[in-house]
Amino acid sequence: AALGGHAIAVDENDLEMAYFNPALLRKENNQTLSLNYTDYFSDINYGFVGYAKDYDKYGVFSLGAKYIHYGSFIHANETGEILGEFVVSETAGVLTWSRDYNESLRYGANLKVVYSNFFIYNSTGVLMDFGARYKKPGKKFIAALVVKNVGSQITTYSNDNFEPMPFEIQLGISQELSHAPLRFSI
Repeated sequence: AALGGHAIAVDENDLEMAYFNPALLRKENNQTLSLNYTDYFSDINYGFVGYAKDYDKYGVFSLGAKYIHYGSFIHANETGEILGEFVVSETAGVLTWSRDYNESLRYGANLKVVYSNFFIYNSTGVLMDFGARYKKPGKKFIAALVVKNVGSQITTYSNDNFEPMPFEIQLGISQELSHAPLRFSI
């Protein structure tokens, strides 16, 4: 939660990091179950659940889901009459794959099916992420590149109004200090 989903060059043994950069899914995640929950401010909460399995010949695979729940809202008409309540949330199911190219380089991909629910407005989409991670052998330097959210809406919030997906290209580097428990990340 503290890293905000942008630490794409932090290669720790945390299965959720593969959601942000699929190349961070690694053999050490084999048979790992990850459950994360954050009780944010107000009624907002979000979380992740995932499981990984290493198939030596084909790479490491993970299946997971990430969600954010924005809370309950009062549904009222223009005169202030309360008609009930509604919830707003977004969910992504994700299949992640990653494989080592060599000792230093790993690459991977995410296939995400996304769903958002904003009262009477709902949308689904299919997106892919592609990532690479370079780790300098014997050093604590990591560089990463991720191409995120390549895809499209399948169903739209309103008829025939396809919106652009939040496409991003991210580049990140991190350096862990040798004699202190600190990592600098850009």
